[in-house]
Amino acid sequence: MTLKELPSDVGPYRSTILGTDISDTALAQASYGCYNKVEMAVDCPQTESPAIFRPWARSGAFKDELRALGSFRKLNLLESFAGLAL
Repeated sequence: MTLKELPSDVGPYRSTILGTDISDTALAQASYGCYNKVEMAVDCPQTESPAIFRPWARSGAFKDELRALGSFRKLNLLESFAGLAL
């Protein structure tokens, strides 16, 4: 969300966010960007902004333009990070 708020003339930089987890379920949820309202209120109170979040009945999702900034990979923090290179 912070990256989207920066002016577009910041420079020739392209930013992406890499999210990792050992859980396939957590990775799937993160890649879909869908969370229930309790999770969103606790972890990300800015989601009340319609510019970044599409509300649904009991849940919501980040807009596609924000989801496109992130990628998600399975990673066990007890193993080597060598395969993590982008």
